[in-house]
Amino acid sequence: MSKKEKLNSKIDKSIPKKRKKKIIRLSISLAIVAALVVCGIIFIPRLLNTNDDAGTTLQKRTAVVVQGDIVKTIGASGPLESSDKKAYRPEKASEIVEIQVEDGDYVVAGDTIMVLDSSSTDSAIQASEDQIEGKQGQIEDKQDMIVDRYDAIDDRREDISDKKDEIDEIESSIADLEDEAEDTEGLRADLYMYAPISGTVFDIMVSVGDTINTNSIFATVTDTLSYEVEMPFSVDFLTGEIQEVVVDYRNDKIPGEIISYADYTYKDRFGNELVDVVIAFSPDISLPANGMVTAIIRTDEKSYYCNTDTRPYFSDTEKITAEVPGEILELFLIEKQSVEEGNLVAVIDGASIDNTADNLSNQIESLNNQIDSLNDSIEIYYENIDTYYEDIADFNDDIESLLEDIVEIEADIDDAREEYEDAVVTADFNGIVTNIGVNEGDTVNTNVTLFTLVSMDNPEMQLAIDELDIAEIKEGLEAIVVIDALLDTEKTPVAAIVTAIALEGNSQGGVTTYDVTVTLTEPVEGLRLSMNATATIYTSRSDDTLYIPIEAVVMRNGISYVYVDDSIVSDTDVKANINTDTEKTADDGTAERTGGKGGGNFDLDSMTAEEITALKARLAEKGMTIEDVQGQPAPGTTGETVSSMEDYYAGAHLVEVTTGIYNETSIEILTGLTVGQKIVLPPIYTSAATTSAAPDASKLMTIPGTGGGRGSGIPPTGGK
Repeated sequence: MSKKEKLNSKIDKSIPKKRKKKIIRLSISLAIVAALVVCGIIFIPRLLNTNDDAGTTLQKRTAVVVQGDIVKTIGASGPLESSDKKAYRPEKASEIVEIQVEDGDYVVAGDTIMVLDSSSTDSAIQASEDQIEGKQGQIEDKQDMIVDRYDAIDDRREDISDKKDEIDEIESSIADLEDEAEDTEGLRADLYMYAPISGTVFDIMVSVGDTINTNSIFATVTDTLSYEVEMPFSVDFLTGEIQEVVVDYRNDKIPGEIISYADYTYKDRFGNELVDVVIAFSPDISLPANGMVTAIIRTDEKSYYCNTDTRPYFSDTEKITAEVPGEILELFLIEKQSVEEGNLVAVIDGASIDNTADNLSNQIESLNNQIDSLNDSIEIYYENIDTYYEDIADFNDDIESLLEDIVEIEADIDDAREEYEDAVVTADFNGIVTNIGVNEGDTVNTNVTLFTLVSMDNPEMQLAIDELDIAEIKEGLEAIVVIDALLDTEKTPVAAIVTAIALEGNSQGGVTTYDVTVTLTEPVEGLRLSMNATATIYTSRSDDTLYIPIEAVVMRNGISYVYVDDSIVSDTDVKANINTDTEKTADDGTAERTGGKGGGNFDLDSMTAEEITALKARLAEKGMTIEDVQGQPAPGTTGETVSSMEDYYAGAHLVEVTTGIYNETSIEILTGLTVGQKIVLPPIYTSAATTSAAPDASKLMTIPGTGGGRGSGIPPTGGK
């Protein structure tokens, strides 16, 4: 059997009646007081062995700790209403062109129900589209202007680059001119001409007042005491170390020095191998122009003679050349005059240098003016670029504004087109069309209801849940619903779920309740709105856990106890427990008794085939059959009667337990007990005339070993 089928098979017992816990708790408190009074009247005499009525007995009851599923539920009733209901009205005054459904028809989402006239929106849409086209043209114009500005910016940047290149070229020219001006100023020193060497002045070519050019030759200065002579010598002198070189001028021996010799040799007519040698010498006097000399080279081995008379020549002659052009202002040269190196020989006018310097300065100034002009142009170009960027920003702002205008116009068009959509009235959800209040051809205003659409999918009900229970309710909790008018739902409840919980409560008569919405999650055949139904919400659950009858738990100083029978569990106890606690295994897991009808026999007629099969399987595990447990004592009883509380609890002792969740009949045991243990339930007081439940004496009597006192009598809510 599926979980849902098991749960549905027990719905008739799992749905608690609507109650208000405030009143119940008040009643419990009053019952405790009444129980104390009754206990004093009934049980105290019995505890003192003063039996006033020989026909009075205590019906002893026991149970066995079992294992299974247990749930806690909260139930309430209310009418089932639609989860979605909508009254349709036109968006604007329109004529009804067509009605495609009749009152009471079922439609699905998207089905067309009515068609309204929409011709009035055509001209508005066309006008808006014309506006958009005009603004798009303006945007294109602005974009073209932006492109033009960017082109102008590129042109200006190119102009700036060209101007900067021109400036670089001009600055380079200025640098050249400045170098030339510096060189020109350096020429002023050349206006004063000095003898380059010491010697005799020859060949004076200028006079005072002459105008000369650069590199013009004034004269020459010759050192008449320094001579060189080139003579042939035998190559043999090269093999020895030279000791002395002597030039002979008319037997005047003048020391000399070999300054070079040829890199070739030759032979004279006698076959002697010769090499030309250049000898420098300085006589004390100037030699005559036709003076001839010979020479001797002495080595460490031999003396070598050149007896050929040879005319010597001056070894050092310098030309006096003008470095700058100009007029000769002074001349200090006389032909064949002796001068010393560094003597002032002439002074040249510096007017040409001044002119050159002025010319160069003017050129530099002109070029600097050109640079200033170019920089002014560059600055103007930069200002142009800034202006162009400002224009671009303005054009972009204009475009943005135009785009916003277009968006607004498009929104107007969308609104207008929605009127086309609004003209076709369709169903927003699946449902039934009701209250059609118009006819084709009618002209209706916005305050007229065309029709109402009512959803039959996932009906819901509003439950008033007491403030003491509301904390246990959470969205998403599972629930089952029984509909009063649909009898099949008693056997097969409808699945549901908690979908909403009100934040604000409703107070009346000192009791506050909160609206909880429970929505059906499956279709129900024959359902009509406003049918009354009862919902059971499953607030907590423990699967495959230990549990016992809730009445078996007693309290002492906030601690939970259970009376455990020390005797061994008998087959009769097991049978009675099975008879008492055999479950139809409803989805809620509540330990529901399947027996209890007249002496505890199983009502097989009220059980399904699956339930009977499950029962047989459980009994088979214990080595029993259904026949073995038919006709056993009533659930939770042994058939034994005693006359005093001492006899009633004889052989039992208190065991501390930890409890978990509980419902109206059972409570979960977390620690302290094991499956199959036999426990003692509170007694039932009987007499010859009646049989009724006595006050819960187990909760009123003194608990052995605890020092006296009485329990609270209130079911525990978990913990010790």
